[in-house]
Amino acid sequence: MIFVRTATGSHKVESWDLITSRPNFVDKISKAEHKLSEIIGFYRFKDKIHCGLKGCNQPHQMGYIVRTDDGIETNIGNICGAEEFGVQFKELTEQFDNFMKLETNKMIVSEAKLKCDSWSSTIDSFRKLKPSIDTCAANIEKIQNANYAGRLAATEIRLLAKSQSGIVTLTEIETAKWARSILFATNKYMQESGEATTDYFMGKVSFTNVLLPENNLRERFVSISEDIKAIRQIDLKAANSPTIADLSRRANTVEDRIKQLKLLLHEAKKFLTKKNLSAVSSKLKNSSTASESERTHFASFLNTLSR
Repeated sequence: MIFVRTATGSHKVESWDLITSRPNFVDKISKAEHKLSEIIGFYRFKDKIHCGLKGCNQPHQMGYIVRTDDGIETNIGNICGAEEFGVQFKELTEQFDNFMKLETNKMIVSEAKLKCDSWSSTIDSFRKLKPSIDTCAANIEKIQNANYAGRLAATEIRLLAKSQSGIVTLTEIETAKWARSILFATNKYMQESGEATTDYFMGKVSFTNVLLPENNLRERFVSISEDIKAIRQIDLKAANSPTIADLSRRANTVEDRIKQLKLLLHEAKKFLTKKNLSAVSSKLKNSSTASESERTHFASFLNTLSR
């Protein structure tokens, strides 16, 4: 990576040859003959290059492009420069590092501005699908709400959200005498509780990850939308460094977050199907304690789903 400040602005340069071919660049300078004036660039390579200070000539992977009082340019390793020029070099590098961070962040936000229309178009398309992201988000909230899914079904869904196992089990009190005697003889918990119960596997619900708070579709959509809006509106000439740095960090995540949201929406659609939720229906159907109204309540909710 090569970053250089020029009369026309700051740039990232791909080739080191573009630096060494600059008219005032020299391979070697003597500290005794030249006085350090300013730092105009930074570089970091996989392969080592030699320092431009005579008497040093040590290979290094990271350093600065410097300019002297008489306009000569060369490269100096970060360690070599600190050892040879001391406090002056440290002060100049700190100033340049802060400048480079700000300019790099500005570049990131500027590039992001060019992508805003495309990003907005992509996430807006999620609202035009059937079922849309808004419908899926609403149904995920409803299925965990007793007013919409019924008390027992909503409780089961919340348990699935917490466990993330997807497994639905029906626990019933055993009434058969022979079964009770075996269970009491082999299970200490049942001996202590006075109840003999049997667990029945009802099935498995997939994609329960969509129930997690951090995977809230609506919140993710709004977060991305707000970041796109902030990127559009920011005035890079007027904004302060911390604001630009924060927006740069967020801009760097937008594309990945859109991909994650697209996948999450796909999983939400698969979660919100009668087939996928059939294990919960089976539990209600076979439960000796579930009322008919609970079964009807959940069945009514399932009928609102697309399939």
